[in-house]
Amino acid sequence: MIVLDIETTGLDPEIHGLLSIGAIDLQNPSESFYEECRIREGEKIDDNALDVNGFTLDECRDKNKQSTRDLIQHFDAWLATRSIKMIGGLHIGTFDVPFYNKKAIQVGIRTRLHRRSIDLHSITYAKMQELGKVVPMTDGWSVMDTDFIHPFCGLPKEPKPHNALNGAKWEAESLFRLMYGKNLLPEFKRYAIPEYLK
Repeated sequence: MIVLDIETTGLDPEIHGLLSIGAIDLQNPSESFYEECRIREGEKIDDNALDVNGFTLDECRDKNKQSTRDLIQHFDAWLATRSIKMIGGLHIGTFDVPFYNKKAIQVGIRTRLHRRSIDLHSITYAKMQELGKVVPMTDGWSVMDTDFIHPFCGLPKEPKPHNALNGAKWEAESLFRLMYGKNLLPEFKRYAIPEYLK
């Protein structure tokens, strides 16, 4: 599984731009991917998105950074070297994969990420149901986000501002602990795995 996280200038791939891609190969976690790009001419920037990911307006438009097309080509080349290409992450099928695919179309790249994916929220929900734990909800909707999921898996909250490689690492570690009850990445070894996940 490839745990993927992207940073963008907003939620709508029709008008917002791609800023970075981070990915961890669960089978070979030391072989990670992280690159940044500048946004395309005319793409909009939502200040709320920059509050989350910490990029500045100048960094978003930095002409010294590679293009969106180059970033997607580099990630696609890295992904081609992976033996298992299934994509995983938080809300991966409703945001990261569709956003990435729309950007690929916009820059004329034929490659697409498959929509079949492994969602961290769903895996956490299933584990909580199995353990008989109460899923936090508001008006009948789950409100589990990474600030809930990572501590549930014995990890600290992810540092802010959000970074795509950090996001991929934290999500990969949480997924691995949920599925196997074991530690994946060396930097998280000092954080004990909760007994209920073993």
